[in-house]
Amino acid sequence: MVRRASLDFAAVNDPRQARGIRHSLSGLLNILVVGLSCGKLNLRAIESLSSLVGAKMRRRLGLSRKVSDTTLYELLANLDCAGFRETNWQMLRGDLESKAVTNDFFAGGVLVLDGKGVGGGLGKRPNITARQSVCDATGQECWDVFALRASLVSSSARPLLDQEFILRKEAETTVFGDVAARIVKAFPKLFRIISVDAGMTSRENAHKVIQLGKDYLFAIKGNAGRIHERAQGLLASQPVVARTEERQQGKLVVRELRRCIVPADCDYEGARELFSVTQTRRRGKDVEREARFFLSSSAPDSLCDDRALLLVRLHWGIENGPNWTMDMMWDEDTRGPCLREQGVLATSWLRILAYNLTSTVRAHLPKKDRLPASWSDAKDHVFASLLWLRGAPDAETFVAAIA
Repeated sequence: MVRRASLDFAAVNDPRQARGIRHSLSGLLNILVVGLSCGKLNLRAIESLSSLVGAKMRRRLGLSRKVSDTTLYELLANLDCAGFRETNWQMLRGDLESKAVTNDFFAGGVLVLDGKGVGGGLGKRPNITARQSVCDATGQECWDVFALRASLVSSSARPLLDQEFILRKEAETTVFGDVAARIVKAFPKLFRIISVDAGMTSRENAHKVIQLGKDYLFAIKGNAGRIHERAQGLLASQPVVARTEERQQGKLVVRELRRCIVPADCDYEGARELFSVTQTRRRGKDVEREARFFLSSSAPDSLCDDRALLLVRLHWGIENGPNWTMDMMWDEDTRGPCLREQGVLATSWLRILAYNLTSTVRAHLPKKDRLPASWSDAKDHVFASLLWLRGAPDAETFVAAIA
């Protein structure tokens, strides 16, 4: 935990003038990351954390003393995002080498890309990356930032590997190839399958995945053209080959997989199979049923029926994992420590680093009733580690801080 919380941020440029600098850039960014990791969502709380952390741990993080919230705010407002991607990869490579992150859910690895809003504010947009809009009937101007993110959903930690800022969701298809190629170059053996939602499904993207030497699992809807209609017709007559049942929020959820070989006239490069998963949610007499369709380039004999159903379920891993967690645990869609200028963009990268730190800790905490530890427990574990492993001020202060 201590090792993973100490990043050098050598690739990030320091926007501050040399005169009067009291803290190293790595120290300030490290305290921001660990502060977010343990649930400190505003700069005043992170300032308090810097005073609670023991002297040894501060030195480990790169700080010589307590840091003020004003210093952190001014840094975020002027911080260039260049270099954060490399810092995130540095952390991930360390976790992969130490086996803290493995493909324990699905051997071979599955990467999912999906778009998500990463913050915003009121008034005029601070830069060209933000999208200007009007948020209510009174005409109040507002802006928001969108990003295409990539997560390794085949790992129980579900780390975020990369992100690319885009103006709107429709731009996902345009940047997909560049983002996928960049990740494959950085982690060539980490995953075998790339999965995207229907909005990024296209013949061009199928070609790009095959050219990268990977297989794809593409969700298909009406925008996929004739293949969607063919999938509906062909799979309707196929038998159920895999089935799961579980209880969720008082409902019985049943998922059933059907599969078949793609028709000969399918013009998606590398396409081999069609899947459908019918999900039925039942509570008493209330029944909800939904069918989803997928196009796969994986060899049919490489996926048994149960693994094919698991692969389709992992397709939603980025939505149920990092996307949900960022909004519910880190308030990404509702608040931010700095809404000025580059602050939103810089904070989005710091949140990714914080999420990866906490999610990997959470993946190794003891389970209860076969379920992962709660995010609150994981954040408390990070907090306790910061105070205790490198010397809390004293036991009484430690107990008071946890309370």
